[in-house]
Amino acid sequence: MNKVAELAPQLERTHGATREIEALGRNIWLVNGPEVPYLGLSLPTRMTLIRIKGQLWVHSPIPLTDSIKEFIRTIGQPAYIVAPNKLHHLHLRSWHFQYPNATLFAPPGLRKKRKDITFDFEILPDRRYQWSDDIHHDHFKGNLFMDELVFFHRSSRTLILTDLILNLKTDHFNWRQKLLAQFDQIRYPNGRTPRLYRYSMYTKSHAKKSYQQFLEWDPINVVINHGACIRGNGKQEIEARLGWLKN
Repeated sequence: MNKVAELAPQLERTHGATREIEALGRNIWLVNGPEVPYLGLSLPTRMTLIRIKGQLWVHSPIPLTDSIKEFIRTIGQPAYIVAPNKLHHLHLRSWHFQYPNATLFAPPGLRKKRKDITFDFEILPDRRYQWSDDIHHDHFKGNLFMDELVFFHRSSRTLILTDLILNLKTDHFNWRQKLLAQFDQIRYPNGRTPRLYRYSMYTKSHAKKSYQQFLEWDPINVVINHGACIRGNGKQEIEARLGWLKN
């Protein structure tokens, strides 16, 4: 077993119940971050790291801690830093300060919102980028409040979502929060797209095309930024949790 394979579970044990870093497969890691507020709830956060030819693709950066920097030193240098939507951008500057040679990628519309950041590329659905041989992408859109870039890591057959599905474990919630999570249909193990997002679609035509693309990719795993990920039966789970798009 190589040094990297040994180190990932070691770091996972080091952080105890937080399970800060875990390997999802070869060359792909999930890094859990601090909770953030959402309509009276606290959402866990998650970042995804993918190694491509010794360099790292960073999805939805979370606060950059010393332990994360230590782990990154063992697996590769960040080369691509990706903001997946117009909400997940708060830590881009600190990451780019730490890794100034990395290329910054923005979703459509974020450049206008974050004029203080110089992005190298805006990710468009019909374009190819340095990482496109290893990671496919699609733009889920048609919503008043939320659209996001969705990615598919080919070798691990992992679909990477951001806010499209929430799947919250609620053991530590109070009774009001549990009711809200149940009403919003974002409670583990059957978390779906929040009602706010489902009811604020102004057109489903683009979203339905994205949904079909997700199924064509035939994922095994599904990364969920807020809540428990799906390991195995990814295509079937996507059909169940995004089935509202069929109507």
